[in-house]
Amino acid sequence: MNEEEVATCHCIIGHPHKAKFLAINHQTGWSVPTLKFTPGPTEFRAGMITQGMQHKYGLNTRVLRPLVSTPRYHCLELEVLKGSGNKNLNAVWVDREQYQKARNESNFSPDPFKQWLQEKEQGKVPASRPAWQIPGWFDQADHWIHFQAEKLGLQVTGSVQQYKTGWNASCLLYVPTSEGRLFFKAAYAKPPGEAALTVVLANKWPNFIVQPLVVDCERNWLLNRDWSQGSKVFPDASGLPEVAGAMATLQIGSMDCMDEWRALGCPVRDLDYLLKWMERKDALRPFLLEGPDQFNESEIKKFGLALDAHGDICRQLHEFGIPAALIHKDFRQANMVAHDGGVGVIDWSDVVIGHPFLVLEYFNSKRAKFHSGNTVVLPEDKFGEAIAQQINTSYLKGFLAFAPMERLEQAWALTRSLFPVWHVYAVQDEISWAEKNSPRYSVLAKQLKLNARKIIGIAEGSSQQDG
Repeated sequence: MNEEEVATCHCIIGHPHKAKFLAINHQTGWSVPTLKFTPGPTEFRAGMITQGMQHKYGLNTRVLRPLVSTPRYHCLELEVLKGSGNKNLNAVWVDREQYQKARNESNFSPDPFKQWLQEKEQGKVPASRPAWQIPGWFDQADHWIHFQAEKLGLQVTGSVQQYKTGWNASCLLYVPTSEGRLFFKAAYAKPPGEAALTVVLANKWPNFIVQPLVVDCERNWLLNRDWSQGSKVFPDASGLPEVAGAMATLQIGSMDCMDEWRALGCPVRDLDYLLKWMERKDALRPFLLEGPDQFNESEIKKFGLALDAHGDICRQLHEFGIPAALIHKDFRQANMVAHDGGVGVIDWSDVVIGHPFLVLEYFNSKRAKFHSGNTVVLPEDKFGEAIAQQINTSYLKGFLAFAPMERLEQAWALTRSLFPVWHVYAVQDEISWAEKNSPRYSVLAKQLKLNARKIIGIAEGSSQQDG
């Protein structure tokens, strides 16, 4: 690889009991363990990173969390396994005083090494940090996976491996067994609990929801078969209209069980809630005023006026009288799997109760992500215009009991106009569950301001047309 094609990854490996990190001694000083690889996200590169650490330093490690993540530079915290080591590795433990005296490994502000050392000295882990990003958690999950596999009558044929790591919302592990791989998912604490909700949904709609093999509702853990083995993971584009129609059927059925969904922790985010949220403009100020891309007062005023205009859209949509339903906020091809001869939908975390048509806009607006090993491939196009129209028609037909198709299409058009504001709300809601100084928080903060500026642009464009 050319130097322009390489990303640098600094690895922080903490001492098990002291506020120190591992460094490698050289003739000219010391440096932290460093890997080089092609630029890109690290969430699905745990295997590559741990193999790199083993090959280069003889250290057996696991990925805990990212402290910095950019296309060209990453700083990750790793956990070293007990008994791991290389007798030929000239390693030292570096504390804050030694770090400040010797060198600065990072040009980022805040400095991730200084930040990590300060946290270790204080001995406090932020409450918003997911459990899987804390040393020692993996061993608990490993024991549970082995125990459940044995109860299922499966022989574990290899070690539990990290698949998706360093992500705030979930952690994915896998283990090979005598009957194929099992996938383990730990979901974050944001309501509703995915494990409990998925079981209830799968009992009500067994042909559309993948029933987990085992769940631990208290810890929000799920164990599933690897649906990619021996089957097609994602449906062809031609099958998507049928899936959209099935989602409409599920949503209409969910309208009769609102008390049950609330009891499971699904928050109510209907049109009344969204209107009240738009009226509380000051709640967004702290997010709009932070960071290098912060808003100025003129932009904040324009954003407030744009929210007022979208409030009118929300009230118009309210008049159609379409009841609130469950909304899968990540409804896309990547969350569909071949399931008992049909298509099952997975990843029921972050579900809310709101206007049902919002789920269709998620389907239309998100690109499908296809994971191949550690590589995420984004197709050039979502799906063709003809398929998109078939998807919309198939979905809306499910709601003909509420209004004729022409009225449903009008409501759908209003929902699409309202979606940019909904997306800002959803990002603000998500950012409150992200650790403040994490890369995930930074991404969400930028996304929130970017979408807020898009809303201003939409409002100004509409005003010019009216003029």
